[in-house]
Amino acid sequence: MVVAVAVVRVASTATRATTTSRPDRVSQGSADITGGSGFAAGPVQVTSVAPGVLVATERLPWARAVALSATIVAGSIDESAPIAGAAHLIEHLLFRGSSRYGPGAVDRLFDDLGADLSASTDRCQTQLSTWVMAEHASKAVDAISDVIWRPDMRESDVAQEREIVLEELAMIEDAPEELTFELLGDALYPDSPLGRPVIGRRETIAALDTAALESFHRDRYAVAPVVWAGVGAVDHDALCAQVLADLPEWRSADAADPTDDRRGELGGSPQRIVVERQSEQVHVAVGVPIPGARGKRRAALQVLDALVGGPPSSRLFQEIRERRGLAYSVSSFLELQQGFGAFGAYVGTRPERVDVALEVLAGELRRVAAGDLADDDVTWARRHVAGRMGLSLETAGGRAALIAGRLSTGQPIVDPATLAAEVAAIDREALGEVAAETLGSLDQAAVACVAPDAASASAALDAAGLATAPVAAG
Repeated sequence: MVVAVAVVRVASTATRATTTSRPDRVSQGSADITGGSGFAAGPVQVTSVAPGVLVATERLPWARAVALSATIVAGSIDESAPIAGAAHLIEHLLFRGSSRYGPGAVDRLFDDLGADLSASTDRCQTQLSTWVMAEHASKAVDAISDVIWRPDMRESDVAQEREIVLEELAMIEDAPEELTFELLGDALYPDSPLGRPVIGRRETIAALDTAALESFHRDRYAVAPVVWAGVGAVDHDALCAQVLADLPEWRSADAADPTDDRRGELGGSPQRIVVERQSEQVHVAVGVPIPGARGKRRAALQVLDALVGGPPSSRLFQEIRERRGLAYSVSSFLELQQGFGAFGAYVGTRPERVDVALEVLAGELRRVAAGDLADDDVTWARRHVAGRMGLSLETAGGRAALIAGRLSTGQPIVDPATLAAEVAAIDREALGEVAAETLGSLDQAAVACVAPDAASASAALDAAGLATAPVAAG
């Protein structure tokens, strides 16, 4: 399973429990658009209610509740280095109150509705989501809109949330596996906003004040594309009217709908970062940047992820854990953002076994890259991806996440049959092509490692051919 505070793997940082597509025709003005009829019980309607603000709904006739999400296309990629962590800290502050909701009132409202309000921040987006009974949907939209557009950033709250985020950062630093993935961002994207941890760095978090946060919020939120998604017992016209009415007067008329243009550059060549920390295991993550993926290539990468290290039948899990007993935790990961991403693998093992574990991990990845793919493996991996996709559409929240995810990254809403067909089209040849392209140069892959002995871990990485030039050790 992939997450993304800094890089991949841990999909975002959440303030509360983390919950972490454009239709066939382009939206013009306020014209409604429907996607393929097979996508939903009722066709997906998408309306551009204002410049850069899309509202998408799918009505489920049997539903009594509504899954709602608001995605603001603003994240750590939009920050300058001195204010790294601003987007994430603002996400925390959204729960502190707004123009019409005082301290604690937002939490009490959703508790009173029997609902949870979740929030997450990643490199490109900030998202709030909930699931409420239909009769409470208007209250939920009102509260979410107010905290997004009119947060009350009191200095006392900023000071307190800074401390909470610093505790969150300390928690990550105390968890070697999570720290490894934080470091992988720097290794994948050196000298780029993409490489900075979404949570920020200790020195920048400590320096963030109300003025800096208000400036970032006003500047970015004024122009950021926004996507509202509602699935279930939802009234499309009512949601459109409420979202429009709640927009602030400072919202820019120049805001644009989401596109697939990448914001930010990938930076320099991938690097190796080895950090020495007291730990019972050596933690290693290997990653390869991906320039972006749509359609069949995206489907091929999803199948590759499943085959390499996703479920228990995957190559890495079977070879490293089941056959050799070299690790408890071993996996692959796939991150696909707006125009960029990463693919790679992780293993955690005891220092005395790291040489063998890395040799086996690198060997399996190289065999896959060379086309060592059995037809039966390609078949089950394809079915696994299709099955997971189908299961995700069995809930209103899953359907809302798919709609929001596609619209907020400039992708069209398509019928599930189209998505299934893209996966079904991935044969051994297609998978081999994307495997060779992605994993063909492991000696130039990004590497992040947390180990009790940096020197011996570096030697094991060298022996496995994961020899990217190091950039840091400590």
